Amino acid sequence: MTGQTGNAVESKPRPASSLTLLVLTALALLAFAGNSVLCRLALSDRSGAAAMDAASFTLIRLGSGALVLLLLT
Repeated sequence: MTGQTGNAVESKPRPASSLTLLVLTALALLAFAGNSVLCRLALSDRSGAAAMDAASFTLIRLGSGALVLLLLT
């Protein structure tokens, strides 16, 4: 983009504010914690017996993650 004088105008990205970084960091930490809780709930039921074995659960998670990455590309 050029200005009226013909000089190129460079647009520099604004750095994120400290509050924005704090909020995004907190959301990421909450998402990781929620993921951990959901994994524990998926692998056990209330009686303490495994609702699904860990290998099957891991394969399902890896497959669904690969599918999401494929859809995003």
